[in-house]
Amino acid sequence: MIKSTLVKLNKPEKFDNIYIENELSKLYSSVIRWAVVKIENETLTVCVSFEF
Repeated sequence: MIKSTLVKLNKPEKFDNIYIENELSKLYSSVIRWAVVKIENETLTVCVSFEF
């Protein structure tokens, strides 16, 4: 089954795809896709789809 959810991640001063993918892999074992949907001063909101 595939589920999608919004996740807030701490936003470092500089970030890239590798940072986001590493953070998501700590939370979910099989990420299918993700997209940054909001950037705030201290957080990134990421929409992530994963299999469970």
